Amino acid sequence: AAPELAYLHFHVGADAAPIVLRAADAWGAGAETGCCVWDAGAWLAFYALARPELFASRCVVELGSGCGLLSCLLARECAASELVATDVYGA
Repeated sequence: AAPELAYLHFHVGADAAPIVLRAADAWGAGAETGCCVWDAGAWLAFYALARPELFASRCVVELGSGCGLLSCLLARECAASELVATDVYGA
């Protein structure tokens, strides 16, 4: 069965449009690794917002990105010059 997917809205900054991701609203029922926001990615996103200069003008590779919250945030808020986001199931 196909996973139940929901649109998750992450509000970053007072005037910026939210980052909207389509992700599983619960684990299981066909939802795989790329269908969720991982805790580690969420915590690293908070860190990146606090220290955007660490990512500005850098090439960033995100391994195991889930639905890509961190990569979206790095591109929009931290001015990373290049991003590669990966996630794979069943390798």
